[in-house]
Amino acid sequence: MSEPTLESRHRSAVHALSPQVNLEGRARQAFVMHVKRGLGPLAAQGLQQICAQHGAEDPEQVASVLRASSSYAAWTALSKGSQRQMWRTLSDMISRQEEELEDIARDLKTRPALLS
Repeated sequence: MSEPTLESRHRSAVHALSPQVNLEGRARQAFVMHVKRGLGPLAAQGLQQICAQHGAEDPEQVASVLRASSSYAAWTALSKGSQRQMWRTLSDMISRQEEELEDIARDLKTRPALLS
C-alpha cells in the first residue's frame, strides 16, 4: 500500500485513540457546524457592509470599525461559543470512554515500534 499524501488524508482521519462519537455527540457537532456554515456568510456580508458604511478600507480602519461594532462583538461571541461547544463535545466523548482509551493507550505503548 502506498503512503498517503497530504492531499489524500482526510481531516477526520481516525486514530486508535480517537474517541467514538455517539448520536448525541454527532448531533451537537452537526448543530455547531451548520450554525457556522449558515451564519458565516451572512456575518461576513453584514460586517463588510458595516465597514463600507464607515468607509473603512485599510486594515487599521477596518479593525477600528469592527472593535466599535456590536454586530462584530455578537459574531465573535457566537464563534467562540460554538468552538467551546465543539471542545465540550469532544471532552464529553473522552470522559465517557476514558477507561477504554487508557487500555488502548497502554496496548499501543507496549507494541514494538513500527519501522519506516
